[in-house]
Amino acid sequence: MKYPKVLLIALMFATAALTGCGSDSGSSGSTVPGQPGPEVGAQYVGDVNCINCHGDQTREWLKAHGNLDRETLAHNPSYPLPDESCEACHDRSSLTDPDAEGKGWSLIGSSGPARPVVSCEACHGAGGYHFGMGPLPRPVPGVDTCVTCHNADVPDDGSHRSTHIAENYMESKHARSPAMEGREEIYARCAMCHTDEGFIKYAQAYGFEGDSQRINQGYAMLGENFASRPPYSSDEVSPISCRTCHDPHSGELRAPETKDSMGNIVYSREFNTCTSCHQVFVAYGDPLESAPYYLDPDIYGGEFGFDWSDAANAGRLEYHHPVANPYGSRSSIISDTHFAGWFPQMDEDGNVTQVRRQGYYFDGSGLDPAAQNSCTICHDPHEAIN
Repeated sequence: MKYPKVLLIALMFATAALTGCGSDSGSSGSTVPGQPGPEVGAQYVGDVNCINCHGDQTREWLKAHGNLDRETLAHNPSYPLPDESCEACHDRSSLTDPDAEGKGWSLIGSSGPARPVVSCEACHGAGGYHFGMGPLPRPVPGVDTCVTCHNADVPDDGSHRSTHIAENYMESKHARSPAMEGREEIYARCAMCHTDEGFIKYAQAYGFEGDSQRINQGYAMLGENFASRPPYSSDEVSPISCRTCHDPHSGELRAPETKDSMGNIVYSREFNTCTSCHQVFVAYGDPLESAPYYLDPDIYGGEFGFDWSDAANAGRLEYHHPVANPYGSRSSIISDTHFAGWFPQMDEDGNVTQVRRQGYYFDGSGLDPAAQNSCTICHDPHEAIN
């Protein structure tokens, strides 16, 4: 049944006839496009006015904060309509009261009752000055906006996946970024994983190819690719936050899933997102291996290894691997523990030998990078304690 989705999209663009982007209504002559606007004074204009110009963002928003079924983009009647206890994030009055908090219900795309959404203005602030490309109070919402709803006040009733996220995140290493503390300048190759801004730029610049994990991950390749990029000053960057890993409109993880030539998922969104920084190179499908996924012998050397005095061979390894990086540490990599296979290990004299690692196993089948919960089966990314 594609009709609900077709009707939804048709309705989204039909509303453009009601109000047009570029209207001067509610705008101020003193505002500057793209700059943060006033927190007070602007009126809430409703989601209908937003989707006229922001169709791409709207389609993504409908998957999460728009509260439609993620696959069909149709209204899911199993989603409950919120009661008064939910008004902090699902505010019914904002449909009719322009001075309300703007959290938002919406009639867009729904043939039944109004859907409980988290509206565009709930995160970006009132859009009354945005007509004619004026400013929004929060053009790029940060973690301080997300935590107003994704916190311990959210009911732990099985229908919400955001309980205690704020509290856990604030105490996590993702929020504190201890590796960057005290630095006036941060190299681009470090900012790639230790800052929000650096990771988003990296995620946009380096994608996925075929059935592989993220390309250009190795120590030598990263050093080469980032060598000419100027460092960040400490006041230009911020710690890892919600938008670092999640698309803020759809809520989806930033990395795509990758598939093999038969269309089977090989690496899930979660595995690709997490291992973009928590690096490990894995291979799959060898019937001689004890698990479907194992340390890639083309990277780690297999049973017989490589000549590890050759910088090109050492440079294949992940960035924090001590064989590749003299400042690296085994405690900073997951290839030493998570997957079975031959692992290059350096002794105090700098000699490298190949050691067979067992890896972690569940029900004898090994870790499953194709699973949607490939990492969160053990780790809470919002706590990020270890």
